[in-house]
Amino acid sequence: MEQLGRLSKKNFYRIIILCGALILLASVEVLAKAKDLDYFEFVNQSLSTQGSSPLSYETFVTSLIAAYLGKIIIPAGLAFNTWIAFVKTGYN
Repeated sequence: MEQLGRLSKKNFYRIIILCGALILLASVEVLAKAKDLDYFEFVNQSLSTQGSSPLSYETFVTSLIAAYLGKIIIPAGLAFNTWIAFVKTGYN
């Protein structure tokens, strides 16, 4: 019977791979949005129809990076916490 409180190597790799996949997908998404000029123009059009002033490209990229960091903070924290628990202490 497996000890309670121990994280198996199989589950450790499942968690790390899942977190890595989430971070990779978020990275590809923000890269695609940041380099797409049509998306930038679409965002500016949407802002102008709502009565807001249009964004500069620098502000647009900064907002994408802020949203990206908000998306990856939980998977990155979970992966780091799992790594610390498994490698350093041996407990989950």
